Amino acid sequence: MKKIFLLPVIYVLSVLVAMPLQAKSDSDDLYLINNIHVDVTDETAAIARNKAFDMAKEEAVHRAISRITLKYDAEKVPEISPDDISAYTKELVVNSEKSSGVRYIADINILVDSSSVETLLKKNSIPFTKHVKDSVLIIPVYYKAKGARPLLWEEQNPWLKAWQQNPPDNKLVPVAIPMADVSDMNALKSTDVAEAGASELTKIAQIYGVNEVYIAKATLSDEKVEVVVRGINLSKLEDYTYTSFSTDTNDLYNAVVRTGVEIEELWKESQVVQYNEISEIIIVSPIEGLQDWLKLKSKLEDISLVSGVYLQAMKRDLVQVKISFSGSLRMIKNNFAEKGMSLHQTSGYWVIEKN
Repeated sequence: MKKIFLLPVIYVLSVLVAMPLQAKSDSDDLYLINNIHVDVTDETAAIARNKAFDMAKEEAVHRAISRITLKYDAEKVPEISPDDISAYTKELVVNSEKSSGVRYIADINILVDSSSVETLLKKNSIPFTKHVKDSVLIIPVYYKAKGARPLLWEEQNPWLKAWQQNPPDNKLVPVAIPMADVSDMNALKSTDVAEAGASELTKIAQIYGVNEVYIAKATLSDEKVEVVVRGINLSKLEDYTYTSFSTDTNDLYNAVVRTGVEIEELWKESQVVQYNEISEIIIVSPIEGLQDWLKLKSKLEDISLVSGVYLQAMKRDLVQVKISFSGSLRMIKNNFAEKGMSLHQTSGYWVIEKN
């Protein structure tokens, strides 16, 4: 296996050929940008290759920033000079490549450097989020026209096929797509899907291990596609319209892409924070010894909004800890709940308890 090292003036970027590039953590996964296609022609293939790598790095950093920021905030990020772009990338993998005397074509994966990107965003007071939502199940329901019967598992449902063949590469809101096999058909009937609530969706949600289901209805109307996404949270028994829009064409594949973008953009609106604005609280938590404290500390450090965990006092069955965090108390309490902990105030103290 060949490993090549490019040596810019102050930065070393490893380039691996035909080796899988994998995220080492959830945070890394947000910054892993796959399948960047480059096609460059220049005086020689070597020059074209170097230019292609630079173009791929610029594209990767742009996608990473767009992934964690809102659309209108991403546009405010200062342009990174070509000389500095390598400092914003950690690893580059060439999945496939072809070259001639003057041309270089490749598909590339790049792991963007999270620390460099987040420092840039904080420096420019641009809010972002690293908070990944639990996976949701998409139920694609298709209507050939307004008033037509809903198509779900039927072969004639092109909307389901579009999701299966072209699932959105969502990182902040991972989506599961039904297999449309016998177990799915038994769990949810086409006749029930239009007005399905928590009771009708419980079985299929259990199959895919999710607590939230999005029913994505697509209706063909005047050569356009009208999409309405309805969310049902099974644990909270919430039922709401998540998003709705109309496309300019009847291209269902583009509608899938836009639906994925809309789902993540709405999630970001509720989650972005100014990470350069830090708050602190002191909390106490019951423990069952040193190992229990170390597990708790690891859980706290794994919360995306938490920037620091500082032990202040420790007894055999109790710890007092100061944590630094970004965002609101409501957001940090929700983050705790997702880690299986509750955070509440009792007699003037913030207390952690396991759910």
